[in-house]
Amino acid sequence: MSIFDETLTMNNGLKIPEMALGIWKIPDDQTPKAVEEGKLRTIGASSFEKEDLDNLMQNSSIKPVVNQILVYIGETPMNLIDYIQGNDIVVEAFSPIAHRAPLNDPKIKKIGDKYGRTSIMYSL
Repeated sequence: MSIFDETLTMNNGLKIPEMALGIWKIPDDQTPKAVEEGKLRTIGASSFEKEDLDNLMQNSSIKPVVNQILVYIGETPMNLIDYIQGNDIVVEAFSPIAHRAPLNDPKIKKIGDKYGRTSIMYSL
C-alpha cells in the first residue's frame, strides 16, 4: 500500500487530496503514479532550490505547480523566484514575517508608536 492509499484510507476516501507538497529531493515512482491514478490532483515542492527543481523536472513525469520557499523582507531570493516563475511554477512564501523577527525591530516599533499601534502579533 502506498502512502497515498494510506492517506485516502485515513480520510475514509471522502476527498482526493488536492496536492502532495513534497520536501523530497529525489523523485519517487509513487507520486506520479498517484496523480495518474487520480489519488492526487497534482504535486508541489517545498524549499526546492534551482538544482532540486531541475532534478525533479528532468526525472519525473509530473511538474510541480508550486514551490513553497522562505521569503520575507530582508530575504527575498529573486534569482530563485524568477527561475521558479520562468518555469510556470507558482511561488508560495512561507514565514513572510520571518518567524516574527521583524516585530522586534526598533524601526517597526517606532512606526507603531507613531500611529498608536504595537507590533504584537496574536496567534490563532
